[in-house]
Amino acid sequence: MSKLPETAERCVELWIKYHEDHETLPKSIGRYQGDSLRAIRIFRFFEKQDLPYKWEEDDLIWIKKYWLSDHVKPDGKKSKPLAISTVKGYIDVISLLAAHYGNNVGKMSKIKYGQDERPNVDWLEFGDIVKLLNHPMDPLQRAAIHCMANLAMRRIECIRLKLRMINFVIRTVEVDGKGHKRRILPFHRNSDPIFMEWLEDREKLREKAMAFARKHHRKFVDCDSFFVFRRGPGIFAYSEKGNGFDKQVKDKLTKETGIKIKNHTLRRTWGRETYYRGGAKMRDISAIYGHSSEITTERYIGVDNRRVKETMEKTPY
Repeated sequence: MSKLPETAERCVELWIKYHEDHETLPKSIGRYQGDSLRAIRIFRFFEKQDLPYKWEEDDLIWIKKYWLSDHVKPDGKKSKPLAISTVKGYIDVISLLAAHYGNNVGKMSKIKYGQDERPNVDWLEFGDIVKLLNHPMDPLQRAAIHCMANLAMRRIECIRLKLRMINFVIRTVEVDGKGHKRRILPFHRNSDPIFMEWLEDREKLREKAMAFARKHHRKFVDCDSFFVFRRGPGIFAYSEKGNGFDKQVKDKLTKETGIKIKNHTLRRTWGRETYYRGGAKMRDISAIYGHSSEITTERYIGVDNRRVKETMEKTPY
């Protein structure tokens, strides 16, 4: 590159254009732009070097410490420490930005992050999960929430669920999990009536679609998915992106109850309450989650080093 940009913003602008020209995924481009501009604003606010091609290892170490501690953002708002995985992602992005202008500080530096002691708090308190489960729901919402809150399924696993994957005879659910790894879950004590209620409602949607098809001389369409919606003469599965499913289930219930539900909130809550309140063993929770390691499960439900340290300090001798 013959002439380097004079401003940090121009550096980002040209870098993003490079990725657009090379057909980088839009999602990645958005992340690159957002993360790099975030870091530049922080460097500039604290009167640090903001030009990517001039960053040195000390600059990356400084911003790492900034993100991993209680800090004040450029807009004046206070923020708690970020997760190590998040900080690593931010620094990876700005290292790529610097490398685009010939500065390989990211590859040359040996930044140590240590172990993450910050628990992921994406779960509900016991009172909130009880309130949510007792809130009035339609059959689709009740079945979907049941799968996530009582069977510990991921949202994507709910969307992938097929009719044939639910066995009322032996009372099991076959789950198409992460990386399409299959696992078998036993029914919860309330699964039978909740699933049957939704299947009856699903059949009503099917009848309406058939009636529409006959009336308008259209071809009737029915998929084999468990969770579906009707549009005209067809019964269709929700997209794996989950926007329609979210709108009908968690977004609507969040608005009605005031209880914020994100993609993994109910699944994490199940594990946490089953472990702490129910007394289940970690290995069994891990198996139901479909995790390959109990360590992953411990982090997932918030059994973190901070709590372990607090427990050790209670030793009476």
